Amino acid sequence: MKNGYENKKYRFTQTPKEHEISLEMTDETRSAFNYSFKFLPTDSLNDIVQFPDKAAFYKDTTKIEIMRFIMNNLRYPEYAMEHTITGKVFMKFVVEKDGTITNIEIKKGVSPCLNQASIAVIEAFPKWTPAQKDGVPVRSFYMLPITYHLE
Repeated sequence: MKNGYENKKYRFTQTPKEHEISLEMTDETRSAFNYSFKFLPTDSLNDIVQFPDKAAFYKDTTKIEIMRFIMNNLRYPEYAMEHTITGKVFMKFVVEKDGTITNIEIKKGVSPCLNQASIAVIEAFPKWTPAQKDGVPVRSFYMLPITYHLE
């Protein structure tokens, strides 16, 4: 075995001889190789990590910036105000590895106008800081309730 190399013996069926194959494993290649085989619990259909080590966040981890952004950018629909429609819209979306938001869904809505206003404000978000698993950015779900009330 050569220093810095990992060796493994393989038997090929076409020949009765054993062959030794050497693969150079520098620290950099070893780390990349090890990461490529790490198991990440994901949603099997779309590689979304269910339980990241660090959750995705917008500007800070306290959610204050999320609420500030929604307060500054949400437009209460005129129709909903005229008809005193209130309630809580539950949103679900994916924060991608690059921080963009995709796959916006209404998990529980109130009315078409409030649902559409909720989608519009989520679409308006700038990039987030993505979730991380083992120090690597990953796709993750984010659930966000948006409450509508009139005073």
